[in-house]
Amino acid sequence: MRSAALAMMLLCACAPATGEPPPQNVPEAWRDVREGPGHVRHLQANVACASCHTSEDRKIVALSACAGCHEQRPEGIHTQVPITKTSTAHIKDSGCLSCHAFRNGESASLACMRCHQSDQPHTPAITMHETADCASCHRPHAPETLVKAECQTCHEKTQVAHGGAKEGCASCHAPHTPKAEAKATCARCHNDKQIIPGHDDCSGCHVPHQVATDGKVACQTCHTGITLQGTASHTCAGCHPPHAPGPKTCNSCHQASGFLHAKNAPCQSCHAPHAVSAPKPACATCHEAVHAVAGHSDCTSCHLGGPHAPKQAEKRCATCHADVAQRAPAGHKDCTGCHERHGAEKPIAASCTSCHKDKATKLHGAIEGGCQSCHSAHDEKKPVACASCHDVRALPGLHALNEHKSCASCHSAHAPPPADRKTCEACHATKTTHYPAAKRCAACHAFGAEKPSAP
Repeated sequence: MRSAALAMMLLCACAPATGEPPPQNVPEAWRDVREGPGHVRHLQANVACASCHTSEDRKIVALSACAGCHEQRPEGIHTQVPITKTSTAHIKDSGCLSCHAFRNGESASLACMRCHQSDQPHTPAITMHETADCASCHRPHAPETLVKAECQTCHEKTQVAHGGAKEGCASCHAPHTPKAEAKATCARCHNDKQIIPGHDDCSGCHVPHQVATDGKVACQTCHTGITLQGTASHTCAGCHPPHAPGPKTCNSCHQASGFLHAKNAPCQSCHAPHAVSAPKPACATCHEAVHAVAGHSDCTSCHLGGPHAPKQAEKRCATCHADVAQRAPAGHKDCTGCHERHGAEKPIAASCTSCHKDKATKLHGAIEGGCQSCHSAHDEKKPVACASCHDVRALPGLHALNEHKSCASCHSAHAPPPADRKTCEACHATKTTHYPAAKRCAACHAFGAEKPSAP
């Protein structure tokens, strides 16, 4: 009779609530448990009350009661660790109820976060995926709890194209750490890449899940004030390697240019780094005092080597000034001996006396108008006639004779008038015995206004 009464009490306690007041003799703890998710599931599976409960002392049987049905569950890692850091009681000793919810109001799923919301002896607190179903990746009753799961099962929009990521997502992401921490793992594989200031965050330039394809962020995303104007061969990374401390030098690509301009002037002097296709500045931007001569305004008309080799293959003056070069006397063939190419109109690099020094202090050396009054630098012809300055008709004495009309017969342009017999005897050869003691013919034969003297 007593056994029948106890069985009736168990059935009343186990039965789901119907809204009617529970029997007064059923313990409060039993009423709390009867609608718990684990209890309801066992009832729905028609598990007999006596399989877990005993009428003696109305208590739940220990772990062995669960193992009677769930014998396929091996002892896994959760039977080997303490319930808390300071506890000496293991989950194995506390029973299956440590994880499985049997009380009213508890979650029907595994109550993992009851323990794993804080640090455990072997694992840190779970802060990522804490709301996910733990059983989708973990098997709590297996010796090795982690079960390989495809991340795309949940992250279906994330397509992984990361070359060399042998372990898939786990190569960069630890399952229970924030995704931001994955940035720090790049150097684990890419330890040959130098991190430079301003580019210290890899994901600033690389799209993490597309780096094996074309997942590079355009430089203009950050460098908004720069617009690249150039040919297809000019790219940002072509000059600015992302993992190098500084840009490449121009001659790393333009090796054939020579770079002889102005003793290796920086390329940026003429070329705008981000507008390489823009018109180059005029030479006069730097050489403002050059090319004042009409016809010499185009620098490349003489500097055939172009801006990168301006002193190579220079055009000879005779290419344009052929008529002058042909008439120029010997010694005047080198135009730059007299002319400064980049000077003013008809530039003179040096005076005639720079070469003809002996003429400077002699007759006609200081004549008004200079050497050009008599000489033509570009003409082989003789100097202009003396009569252009000296009126022969006004000359005194024997200058009036027709035989003496040719000034050069007796005079030299850069020497004083001759006063010796030898000059006269050049024409008057028969007079060598005429008063041979006389040193000067002009002593008797006057050429000036003076009176002749006695022999």
